[in-house]
Amino acid sequence: MEVFFHVYSLLMQLILILIILFSRVTTKHVFATLSFIVEIFIFLYVGMDALDIEKWRFISQR
Repeated sequence: MEVFFHVYSLLMQLILILIILFSRVTTKHVFATLSFIVEIFIFLYVGMDALDIEKWRFISQR
């Protein structure tokens, strides 16, 4: 019975090590994806703002 608990303990340690390794990889991919999405949103927002004709008219009337 003690052997079972020892093997179980070793198995859990290995699983935790794998979880930590894969969570770092997953976290990097998640942050990279979110960064890419936010970058596209900002680019589109600024680009669409630059194409706003009403703002160009307001500036040219000054």
